[in-house]
Amino acid sequence: MNLFIASCIVIPFAGAIAAIFGVMSSKGMGKLNILPKVTCSAVFVASAVLAAYLDGENPLVNLIVLALILFTIADGLLDVNFIIGALCFMAGHTLMIIRLWPLAPSLLISAAIFAAGLIIMFIIFLKPLKEQKAKAIPLVVYAASLCAEMALAVTLPAEHGALYIMLAVGSVMFFISDIYVAKGEFFSGKKWERVLTMALYWGALYLYSSTLWII
Repeated sequence: MNLFIASCIVIPFAGAIAAIFGVMSSKGMGKLNILPKVTCSAVFVASAVLAAYLDGENPLVNLIVLALILFTIADGLLDVNFIIGALCFMAGHTLMIIRLWPLAPSLLISAAIFAAGLIIMFIIFLKPLKEQKAKAIPLVVYAASLCAEMALAVTLPAEHGALYIMLAVGSVMFFISDIYVAKGEFFSGKKWERVLTMALYWGALYLYSSTLWII
């Protein structure tokens, strides 16, 4: 089995579940939406677990697999308690940072990208964070973990080749998706933004899991 075969199974299956999520969301079914949302994310976890297993590795010690599991759990928690969900996502990003740190070709370049990402987020969300100080500290810490992961991932293709392009693109998609998640939490989000958020997020999970099929 390879990435092509896995994608031929994963993409239609995840797409069908995402469509169910979309229909349920449009009908305003509340927390029942959590089930298809988490199930769709779990499809990418299953792909990553299978890839690690077929490569002769225990999936439960693979940091990318563990990060994907935490992201999936956070999916469900986010709709129950935004801060707890964000902290669970942060734990997943922390595992990704640990995995990517030794591979980064230039920590100086990564630091510059990290700073740029944080500045973008602060420009967008400084006002609401000032107004909701109880959420400020955990969300700033989360933003730092998200930016750090992206800053490490986007430098990898230059040093390690095209095999890491999917991981790099996935990290950028995750970053943009989370900007829209936070925007929906603090501001009145539009329907198309919700659709874009989930498409970018699930796209990122697909690219993360696909990376394990090729490296």
